[in-house]
Amino acid sequence: MKIMPCLGLTACIFTAACGGSGGATALSYAELQQEYFEISNALNTMPGADDMPGSELPDTGGANYAGVMAFIASPTLTLAGMMTLEADFAAERISGSATNFRDQNETAYDGTLDILEDDVSVGNPNQDLPTFVPVFMGTLTSDTTTVGVLGSLRGDFYGTDGNPAFAAGTMSGTANVNGALNNLTGTGFIAERTEIN
Repeated sequence: MKIMPCLGLTACIFTAACGGSGGATALSYAELQQEYFEISNALNTMPGADDMPGSELPDTGGANYAGVMAFIASPTLTLAGMMTLEADFAAERISGSATNFRDQNETAYDGTLDILEDDVSVGNPNQDLPTFVPVFMGTLTSDTTTVGVLGSLRGDFYGTDGNPAFAAGTMSGTANVNGALNNLTGTGFIAERTEIN
């Protein structure tokens, strides 16, 4: 089974930043860590699950996904938040958002990172290319820190032929932390399907 590279990378982020599954309410950083690992484990133990090329995706209907996004915004700031994705396979489009962010010190951040609507490569047999690459952007704020984020996802669907049960990948971009511009590092996201449309 081909495992996405972001899993180990983000596991290292969480392990380094924290000593240690939730629903729709905000989760702590430790709970976001646990949620990330639980979804990763569900993917890794799904029989026959693999990185799906676009040619294995359904060309009708759609699905909603929920999970966790994490990234290092500066040498002293790691953020994790709750992520949702909405995939429309019939229209070959995807969009979403990430919110309820916490940093490694359990500081809560207001704001949302919007994942702008973009293409899904339904029908593309090239497994080496990401299946979706939407822009994401927004501003996150705590009492003392403002983080402006601009970047793009590089994601794929994982599952069995015609059954994209998970979405996961990495991100690239920048974070402006209180006026200091940094490249995003240690990025990763993973989401599990919650609804078929």
